[in-house]
Parts: sequence; structure tokens; C-alpha cells
Amino acid sequence: MIHYNFIRNHGSTGKTPAEQAVYETVVDTLYKKYHCYIPYCYEKPEYLKAVLKDLYGASYKEIINSIEQHLGEFTHNKEVKEFLQAL
Repeated sequence: MIHYNFIRNHGSTGKTPAEQAVYETVVDTLYKKYHCYIPYCYEKPEYLKAVLKDLYGASYKEIINSIEQHLGEFTHNKEVKEFLQAL
């Protein structure tokens, strides 16, 4: 499993207000629909993908692209690579 500090560092810090709003909406919806938080999505990326599709329709792909850009430097980590492929 990916270390908790890695996940926490990709949470709410360093985001624009718009990105922060998207993040908070996604976190809230994940909890309401699946009773989980972002860290659990590394094990169940389909939850994150479903929430993004439900909330943002076809625009979810732009958010996936942003996630890929933010995590791209960590693709040497097998778990990160698998997570990104599942999205």
C-alpha cells in the first residue's frame, strides 16, 4: 500500500481555489456514496473514477489528466502506476 504521508501530501495543499473546491466535492461524494476517503481510492480507483464521472460528466477526463500530471513523477512506484492505469 502507498504510504499515508504520500497520499496526505497530495490532498488539499497547493491547490487553486477551484481545484480545492473540486477536491472537497469529490471527497464529500466519495464518503457519501462509498463511505471512504481518497487514500482508499488507491486500492479502489474505480470509486474515484465513478465519482468523477457522476459529478463532472465528460469533463472528468480533465481531472484524471491533472491527477496523472501530479503523480507522473511517481510512476516508478508500481502501486501509483497501477492506480493511474485503472483511472
